[in-house]
Amino acid sequence: MFDLDEALTAVMDLVDELRDNQTEPHGAPADPARDRDLRQRIAGLLEQIQAHAPTPGLREIARLRREWILTDDPARQDELAREVAQVRIRYPVDEGYTFDVGYLVNDEGLQGRAPRPLARRYSGWIRTQHPRGEALIDAMISVEDLNARLPEPIRPSPATGPKAVPPKAYHVYNAIRFAGEAGRAEHIANFWPEDEGSPPKGQKWTAIYANLYTQRFRIKAMPIAQRCFALSDVARLSEMRDDELDHHLICIIRGHELGHFAGPVPLRLSGYPGFQGVYPIVEELRADAAWLFASLHSPALLPTEDAWRDHMRVFWAEVLRYINRDVEGRADSASSLALLNDMRAAGALNVSPDLRLHFDFAALRARIPALLVEATRLIQSGDRSRAVQFFAQHGYDLEQRRLIDLDDLASNRFLRKVLRPHTVQETLRATTAAPPAGRTTTP
Repeated sequence: MFDLDEALTAVMDLVDELRDNQTEPHGAPADPARDRDLRQRIAGLLEQIQAHAPTPGLREIARLRREWILTDDPARQDELAREVAQVRIRYPVDEGYTFDVGYLVNDEGLQGRAPRPLARRYSGWIRTQHPRGEALIDAMISVEDLNARLPEPIRPSPATGPKAVPPKAYHVYNAIRFAGEAGRAEHIANFWPEDEGSPPKGQKWTAIYANLYTQRFRIKAMPIAQRCFALSDVARLSEMRDDELDHHLICIIRGHELGHFAGPVPLRLSGYPGFQGVYPIVEELRADAAWLFASLHSPALLPTEDAWRDHMRVFWAEVLRYINRDVEGRADSASSLALLNDMRAAGALNVSPDLRLHFDFAALRARIPALLVEATRLIQSGDRSRAVQFFAQHGYDLEQRRLIDLDDLASNRFLRKVLRPHTVQETLRATTAAPPAGRTTTP
């Protein structure tokens, strides 16, 4: 008698073995015979799932992925990955959970240090539905509504040129099993088919894993907030239930993606002329600023002042977590550092003598629209030197991707993990010079 749970568990175990065999350069299998055998065994299980699964979505995924796992043609694999995206748009969850097998682009590919096709590693996913998250996605402000509310200097007109096309669907899940690369990396595939390494042609969909983001917040962001935030803000974060954290983290993740597609200069995967190498950092800053602005106009998501303040506590704890990862190697970490230092310069985040950050929520509200305008104009202008100067004023060398300012807060609180000895020495030498114009010093 066919047991779907047993079949899916067996598929995930075999995907783990496939990934363990990808140890040669460019992800080639160390043992080609073992690779072929494992793929054939997965294909056999997928054939059984296709024949016996109770719902059309599961059967269709099994059919497509069976062909995908057996083919050696990269172009055909990409086409099948896009067909899977179409199925996921129609069938977010079947019979309480859904599954997939595919590639995940590793961190080298995501950060542009390797071509995405060479960064593909086998992965597998089993997911369950998150109904509250789906409701949050439905309540999110639309790109059109956000554009209509943007500050006048950057409000796009209907006649503005072609826009990047956002994913066709967003779905929120709890993850119950990862396999292969997805079980190893902090990054998990969110955007299909892009994160699988397939060219983003045709309709795309996005997955948000609520339980994983909440777990990560408690494990990684919360200890940094405990070191850096005022004790009253730490206490409030500590009081939050999982469902409250889910709410804020889903809004942040979906809101950041909203920011990429809103405004007069929406996301361009190929970057902008003259901004090669620095565009991703500037664009990540713009997306965060856009969501901060949208959060001020999202009563369905953040209906009260207290709810918005809680959201800011979670948002800025996440900013510190991003900074703590790697400001030299990751665009979103570097942009988070600039975002933080901009709000410090504006007096929205103030540092006390004991090196704790204190929120001035009124100053935060006042600075957000101006920051969004400035971040948008950095890209609109196409002036690389202007972008470099902006980031230099916020403690970051955009060309060299390194810190150019180090204060007590950064070195003693939220950058301890990523500062390497040579970086500390170089940065301390940089601080002997006069600080760039517009910078404020730490009390």
